[in-house]
Amino acid sequence: MSREGRNVREALAIRSLWGPVLGLIAVGCGEAPPVTVQVQGDCAVLYLGDDVDVEGPPVFDSVDGAPWCVGNNDGSLSADEMPAVVGAHVTYNVNPPGTLVPVDSKGADQEGGHVWDFRSAPDNVAVGVTVVDPSQHWFAPHFPGAAYASPVSLWSPDVLGVFRSEPGRILMLGLASVKPQSEPAHTLLVYDEPLVVYQFPLVLGANWQQTVTFSNAVLQGVKNAGKETYKFVVDGRGTVLLPQFRLENSLRVRLELTQTFVVSQGKPDVHHVQLFFVHECLGEVARIVSPPDPPGIEFSQASEFRRLGW
Repeated sequence: MSREGRNVREALAIRSLWGPVLGLIAVGCGEAPPVTVQVQGDCAVLYLGDDVDVEGPPVFDSVDGAPWCVGNNDGSLSADEMPAVVGAHVTYNVNPPGTLVPVDSKGADQEGGHVWDFRSAPDNVAVGVTVVDPSQHWFAPHFPGAAYASPVSLWSPDVLGVFRSEPGRILMLGLASVKPQSEPAHTLLVYDEPLVVYQFPLVLGANWQQTVTFSNAVLQGVKNAGKETYKFVVDGRGTVLLPQFRLENSLRVRLELTQTFVVSQGKPDVHHVQLFFVHECLGEVARIVSPPDPPGIEFSQASEFRRLGW
């Protein structure tokens, strides 16, 4: 296979797995301070810094201008309950690239409500994600108004999704590589109009959809163009069990994504289902991504299975 063919294959793989990478605790700018999660009643309250009085009032201390966040565990997520701040860092466990892992995407009804048990996963590796300032990168002029950027794939940290926030929603403006434009395998994709990746409030039953297009893009050094159709629905509410957390009143956001590329390896249309599990103040706590063209919205094998934790 030629270098161009390999680049097309790799670029399309990254595009199919991007997802809105917003599972980021607001921990301020620069080096991340210690984070303490204290359960108070039914709520998880996050504290920042070395001197944390967990017996004190439930506050989320501000560090270097970071916004506070206190959850009320009501099963409804507002924009204030999903903060993303430049310098924020989070660690996920994820399966190695190119592997399929068994998953239970549906979960089970138990006494007290629905439960998704993600406490164990085979052969996972820990990968960190950091929110960066797009104004400090070469691609800044292509994304006016961008507020932050973060890797679109845990496996390809060089490619960043570029975002901005508006009242009631989070928008993705496009993609760009950390690798500069002068490098042969760089990436630059600007949507013709911003993509709404989260629309608030997030509550059970909420849904939205959008088709976006892009032209004259460069993906891993290869010119491309295409369109993508996103169908989002909040289709579940329940408890997410992780190795370090029990998160009640979490929401499952289902994304059905269809991508059509002018330049492709194989058929031009690719369909994926991605399941995002989100919780107030923590953002995305787990993600399950189907292989291409799954038989339905529930599946037992995942091309990516990530969980918050280490």
